[in-house]
Amino acid sequence: MTRLTLYQRLKPEVKGALLSNMVDYESTITSIIEKLSNETFYSNLTISDVSSLYTFSDIELLKVTAWDFKYGDNIFNIKKIMNKEIKERARHKAFAKISFIELENRTYKRDIKAGGDGRLSVDLLQRCLSSNEKELLTWQYIAKLIETDE
Repeated sequence: MTRLTLYQRLKPEVKGALLSNMVDYESTITSIIEKLSNETFYSNLTISDVSSLYTFSDIELLKVTAWDFKYGDNIFNIKKIMNKEIKERARHKAFAKISFIELENRTYKRDIKAGGDGRLSVDLLQRCLSSNEKELLTWQYIAKLIETDE
């Protein structure tokens, strides 16, 4: 999964204000856009970069909190992107777990058919399979919730 650049995550109203200053400050705005287009992490911006962004996006510095300045929450769509990334990671985790359980179940079925695996009795293998089948249903339900979550 490719991370969005800071320019792609810039809030529309900030991007609009920045672009509206293009006529009067073309080289500065172009420089800001290039910087944001080449970075994916807010922490890679310098104080000067952030200050220029605020200045040329017509954001009043007196209304900017220390939190906003430190993390950029007021100018970037960060939480939405983080939620999207978390959902994607959860989806991968759930499907990996489902695949592993299915592999285990095939092994249990093979060993039961063979009369045991030499270490575990058929009865114990059947109980493990039964338990795994319940766990598989649970993980399939979790995967379904992840997929249908908006």
